[in-house]
Amino acid sequence: MIQIAVIVLSILLIVIGIKGFTPSGLQFSQNTVLKGRSGMIVGAICIAAGIGLIPMLLLFFVMFSSWLGN
Repeated sequence: MIQIAVIVLSILLIVIGIKGFTPSGLQFSQNTVLKGRSGMIVGAICIAAGIGLIPMLLLFFVMFSSWLGN
């Protein structure tokens, strides 16, 4: 169950990151929109975090399964 949640979180971070690279920018609230370089920086951080979650998830489950003796 937690695997699905981490994968969904990873996909969400990647989608948010891609939105930061669009011309309309990344909207945080009604009044705050990150456009241009700042939107791209936040977008790149989100994409890196989203991609980084997948190997961490795999490593966690390899370690967890070895603790169980499977």
